[in-house]
Amino acid sequence: DAPSPSLKIFHEVAFAYSFKAGGAKGRDAQKKIEDCARRVDSLIHLMESEGIVADSKMYNACISCWSKVGSISAVETSDLRLNEIVTKLEARGGDEKEIEISKLAHCFHDVLAGWSKSGFKEAGLRAEKIIILMTRLHEAGYAISPNVVSYNVALSAWAKSKRSVYNIALRADSLFDRMKKNVVPSVHTYCSLIDAWINCNDMCKDETAERANGILRNCLQNNEMNPEKRLYTAVIKANARAGNSNYCYNLLNEMCDVYESGHEDAKPDAMTYTEVINAYSNSHVTDESV
Repeated sequence: DAPSPSLKIFHEVAFAYSFKAGGAKGRDAQKKIEDCARRVDSLIHLMESEGIVADSKMYNACISCWSKVGSISAVETSDLRLNEIVTKLEARGGDEKEIEISKLAHCFHDVLAGWSKSGFKEAGLRAEKIIILMTRLHEAGYAISPNVVSYNVALSAWAKSKRSVYNIALRADSLFDRMKKNVVPSVHTYCSLIDAWINCNDMCKDETAERANGILRNCLQNNEMNPEKRLYTAVIKANARAGNSNYCYNLLNEMCDVYESGHEDAKPDAMTYTEVINAYSNSHVTDESV
């Protein structure tokens, strides 16, 4: 009889499929990637039938493949596999499980990124559950914890959720408050938070503008970060939706002043000017007043 495959052989085959998925090109690239993901998935099931325990390396390869497919169902599968391996590892005894769980950092990032890019209406909720899982593992003593990138991606998932409801903004605010207790927010953090408010329904345009203005002023007054184009533009965008044309114009002038004072990152770009124009389009300012 032929000898049973070892864990090392399973690793080599899984990594070969993962490498193949990463290099897939052409019209049928997604089909090739999904085929690789399914094959690594089947390898894990085969390992179980052979009495070999699938470790974090196998699940890293599996989740990496599924994360490249790009469909909602693929993100669902990668999320399922992540929770599956975490449950298996937590059930193990000994110190080995701590090392194995620490090796899942890329898996957490891949799943978070998958939900953020999916556009699924529940993407924010699913991404937040990943943050909660990472936090729980960290509090249990494992070397896994959400960092600024993890929170940013989860906030981006809320911002991109296809649910134009007020609840998105409140959930994003809640996640942001939790984040501040653990890590220092970045410019991307604040921009994603403002985007979550912007993507609310039309009933909260004024409140969105007020929230965005407060974020900008707090950042600048508390010296949390240097004046930055992306943040200014996000705030202008929020005010443009509310038709606050004069405020947007004043912010644009402020950006120019800050840039001329030596802050290169505050230089307005085409997107900034576009949002100021949108502000006048959404306002009731007459040609004479402009």
